[in-house]
Amino acid sequence: MLYKLKVKAVENLKTKDKPYKVSDGGGLNLLLSKAGSKTWVYAYRFQGIQKTLTIGNFPGISLKEAREIHQKAREALNSGVDPGAKKTAAEEEPPLTFGALAEGFFKELSSRVKASSIEQTRRPLDLYLLPALEGEDAARIRPFDISSILEGLKAKGLYNTARRALALTRRIVNYGFSLGLADKGLNDFTRGLDVKTPPPSGYSFLSDPAELGKLLLAIDDYSGRSPFIGKALKLLPLVFVRPGELASAAWEDVDLQAGLWTIPGDKMKMGRTHLVPLSRQAADIFSELLPKSGCGEYVFPAVKKPGQHIHKTSLTDALRHAGYTSAQQTPHGFRKTASTLLNERGYNYDWIERQLAHIDGGKVRGLYNKALYLDGRREMMQWWADYLDSLKEEALKR
Repeated sequence: MLYKLKVKAVENLKTKDKPYKVSDGGGLNLLLSKAGSKTWVYAYRFQGIQKTLTIGNFPGISLKEAREIHQKAREALNSGVDPGAKKTAAEEEPPLTFGALAEGFFKELSSRVKASSIEQTRRPLDLYLLPALEGEDAARIRPFDISSILEGLKAKGLYNTARRALALTRRIVNYGFSLGLADKGLNDFTRGLDVKTPPPSGYSFLSDPAELGKLLLAIDDYSGRSPFIGKALKLLPLVFVRPGELASAAWEDVDLQAGLWTIPGDKMKMGRTHLVPLSRQAADIFSELLPKSGCGEYVFPAVKKPGQHIHKTSLTDALRHAGYTSAQQTPHGFRKTASTLLNERGYNYDWIERQLAHIDGGKVRGLYNKALYLDGRREMMQWWADYLDSLKEEALKR
């Protein structure tokens, strides 16, 4: 008989909003799921009853192989035998899908890891890996299939997420090897892959008040893997220190009664102690955190690493998950945002520069004073916090 499909056409078939099928003729069809899996089936009638024989997944079962199995099934049918009652080799041992392999890995992992940890570890799988690979024959996956997923994450600025997705994929592959699946065609489809963060190309920042208001609302709505990361991200625009200085904030340096955060010189880029007056809004965030982390050293402890604080890159990841790319806003960019808008509103240039911990030898004539312009900076920081609140209120009205 004459068949309709071509190999290249089958390879290039795209998913749609709902499952659909394409016919190769004679009852041989290729079914495409929403997840992207492609399954060969033979639709036929036996003794007046409509039946379906599942042949296997493409590319595990090639177009040529599907036609051969289809032809044998037709011959059986013409001989009065139900082809569905005859087990093909593909049916006796169906291909192991990536989704099934991943679920096996997590079933084994759940026997020795807490459920809360499982949930966090699964995130890259559920959000990025399974939508593309769930129904794919694990033995047919190649490094390119994984790299395309990683490139998509990198394009959104989610470099840490891409690294976690790659690391999880490696663990799933190694689990498959531990089961002896290398003898059944499983290959290391993470071979040669890596995720490297590109060198910084400046610190992107928003300076349009309306757009800044939307960003602040997105930060308020952020719900991530750690409550401390969300609070740190919410505090960052209010204090506009460097991300690393905020991430490593210690309770011994915070005086809520005085409304002052003293950052020791060994944590500062210039090696000099820096004073950060706390607005009412900033002090409220510290107060909210006190019952949660006040018994420890750090304001923003790392949940999974006792005795350590969150990493500054967590703030970058949080911004990306809040929907903002590296071309729109970076954690460090909040310093530029504050500097730009405060200068536009006529605030004292020296107050702004001192609050940014910028040292101008000519301005202070070589004399360093950590409390320089402190009263003026207190006033400025409270105005800034109130201003940010007003931007959020305006954004809510739009």
